[in-house]
Amino acid sequence: MLKRLAVVLGILIATGLMAQTTIISDNMTNFPTGWTTYSSSSSHKWTKVSSLYNSASYSVKNTSYATYGNNVDEYFYRSINLSGYTSATLTFYYWMDTEANYDFFEVWYYTGSWNRAWYKSGRYRYWQQASVSIPTNATYILFRFRSDGSVTDTGVYVDDIVLTATSNGGGGGGDTPTTKEWTIMVYLNADNDLETYGIRDINEMEYGGGSNQYRNVVVQIDRISGYDTSNGNWTTCRRYYITSDPNNSSTIVSTLIQDLGEVNMGDPNTLVNFAKWAIQNYPAKKYFLILWDHGDGWYKSEEDSPLFKGVSVDQSSSNAQINVYNGELANALSAIKSYLGRNIDIVGFDACLMGMIEVMDVVRNYANYFVGSEETEAADGWYYTGFLSTMNSNPTISPADLAKAVVNSAVGLSTLASVDLSKIGTLISNLNTFAQELINARNAGYGSTISNARNNAKAFYISDHRDLYMFANNIYNSTSLPSSLRNAAYNVMSAITNAVMNYKNSSSYSSCRGVAIYYPASSSSYNSNYNYLPIASSTKWDDFIKGATSVSPEPDNDNMVAEERVDGITFFEVVSNVVSGPVYFKYALSKPTRVSLKVFNSLGQLVDVLVSDYQEPGEYKVKVDSRLERGGVYYYQFSTDTETRSGKFIVTK
Repeated sequence: MLKRLAVVLGILIATGLMAQTTIISDNMTNFPTGWTTYSSSSSHKWTKVSSLYNSASYSVKNTSYATYGNNVDEYFYRSINLSGYTSATLTFYYWMDTEANYDFFEVWYYTGSWNRAWYKSGRYRYWQQASVSIPTNATYILFRFRSDGSVTDTGVYVDDIVLTATSNGGGGGGDTPTTKEWTIMVYLNADNDLETYGIRDINEMEYGGGSNQYRNVVVQIDRISGYDTSNGNWTTCRRYYITSDPNNSSTIVSTLIQDLGEVNMGDPNTLVNFAKWAIQNYPAKKYFLILWDHGDGWYKSEEDSPLFKGVSVDQSSSNAQINVYNGELANALSAIKSYLGRNIDIVGFDACLMGMIEVMDVVRNYANYFVGSEETEAADGWYYTGFLSTMNSNPTISPADLAKAVVNSAVGLSTLASVDLSKIGTLISNLNTFAQELINARNAGYGSTISNARNNAKAFYISDHRDLYMFANNIYNSTSLPSSLRNAAYNVMSAITNAVMNYKNSSSYSSCRGVAIYYPASSSSYNSNYNYLPIASSTKWDDFIKGATSVSPEPDNDNMVAEERVDGITFFEVVSNVVSGPVYFKYALSKPTRVSLKVFNSLGQLVDVLVSDYQEPGEYKVKVDSRLERGGVYYYQFSTDTETRSGKFIVTK
């Protein structure tokens, strides 16, 4: 009967109905890589040796000396992930010569507390294999030696450690991984001066419990040389499955899944590839995507402080970053949404200055909830232990409550807020009316009062960022202003109150409400890249901050823009007044130059790169293909070596 059962099990494994996966296979050649070691003795500890081995020329011994010491307690351990498997087996070879019944060699596993799974004591002076069953909820395995106060012998050698796991045709390495409640995907770009803090945040995730039976926590971290030498000082990009570290050590103990070599984390395609990998391998009912790094809101500022985060600046790739204004972030999130088949549940920015209406307006098309800070973040950023601990108590937590938990657990941040992105559409609509009323009021002579309201609204590290609620509140409380403007301001305040689920501010930011907006002090300092943002096509806010004194109409159907320049570009024109024909650009160059001509849609997504080449002096005519929607609003960006110009155009219906 037992033989028949063994045959049946063999058939099941061979046919894939019970899939067996190797989790660990270590011939000790690279010890202690992958393991964490400890010894109560400064002289005796687990050491790689070549004097005796089972295979591959090396094993590990519990001392580097001929005999071990008295009263020694030493061990080596590592994290494991058996989520989705039905059983697991640990095998290893050992050779030992110890005082019988007093000095012990043991195997332990951790499932919230440490449990001894196997032990030996005495003399076994030949290599033999041990096999130990490991429960699938274990998160660590540990090899331990301990001695008493008298009599010492040669000691223990260990070699060829293998951990295998079996699943019923899926899960954790099978064809169909287990679907959990949550998968948290952390895109952690520490390929810059934030390297040390990125490692600390992984340690926080581990101390918060990492992954468990209800959630996956996966991290893609890129490092760089010159800032932090811990954890082996590797400088490539790695993917980790985060596991628990109840000891809160400074060493990364999580399971290394992949080493990708050097990658550009400032490339939006790298973000997309990471998210697709995480979704495919760690399916869940709900997904939380976190972008960790430097951030400056909707555009790149030159004002970064080394201890401030500003989105995904990769120092090893010429400081490449994922931009918001040129559509890179929108394109990446769109690709992730398409792969997932629905909105991402939460998108969070553990980065500086990302809590802006301009960013929320982009993200709302691809996610349901948003977490971000109006102000700069200290380099440590979010407190991952805090909100993971909340999830430990409520593993099926809703997306809204998890977003709020991130905010509630924050420590030492100036600002942080969670936002219901389904409410941002109303805020955008109210902002448009507000901007039109501001333009009308300025034209009626209220410019000074409006400027005072702006100046008294809270400014952030980049002074052109102002808290939108405070500005609207200042307008509302200025009783000399027209009632139509004050009512519009009140509606903006109400929309912010409805959209922001919770916020946590330090005392200096007590009046802020979680939504900043770009509002330069004067129209002369307006950044023309703002024209590419969706908010510039759906509201009159861009017209207001550019200094308009009347509400400007949209370009008409005979949209013709012609400009004269003597520096390189002698002529530039965009023509979109052809009823059934194509849109095209015409320009003339007076000297050789690199030329780039891009078209973006109203969401800020890149539609087409029409020109990317080095061109000689002369006249050029560039046709835009039929992918442009008739009646649609589009933007162009035309750049040479010496200048960049941009604008809006409408394709005639």
